[in-house]
Amino acid sequence: MIDGPFRIRIGSKMIADMLNPKPEELDLDAIDANLKSTIRFAGAPGAINVHQHRHLVGRLVRLDRLESFGGIEATEELYQDVRRWAHHHDDHEGIIGDIVAPVKTMISAKTNVLEIAEVQLDKAICDAHGFDYPSETIRGLVYRYDKAAETIEWIYAMGREQTDWNHPCPDHLLKQGRHLIEWARALT
Repeated sequence: MIDGPFRIRIGSKMIADMLNPKPEELDLDAIDANLKSTIRFAGAPGAINVHQHRHLVGRLVRLDRLESFGGIEATEELYQDVRRWAHHHDDHEGIIGDIVAPVKTMISAKTNVLEIAEVQLDKAICDAHGFDYPSETIRGLVYRYDKAAETIEWIYAMGREQTDWNHPCPDHLLKQGRHLIEWARALT
């Protein structure tokens, strides 16, 4: 078994240890370029890329303004923090790729190393962008919009029937699904 450190080069910079990344080791432009070329759902036909997905999640937050998933006092500051995290919640995928849920579940059943790497990369990316890693509340709210976006993508981008594993998506957002996917696809 290899104990690390686990190095990886992204763009022009080397991350000396993915479990302890430093903001100065991150090539943010290369991460962004990777997000634009990484197709979700293991590259399934019709799937959008991670860059388009993160904008879709942000758009759902803007359209909903935390009404459907909040259940808390949605101050302007909270709303702005949720919008910002929606745009960056998958930035670590520009380093480790978009790992589909069944594979993540399998890995997580054996070890938490993937979760540790994602969180540590997210923290370093936040530092590199000049903002704090978000609170559990903000991450939880974005998770709900992320899963709503996943459902919209499943149905409207990939043309698949809704299944029991699809997460809830507020009706007023789901009804806009086709338009939202067209909007996301237009992003470059």
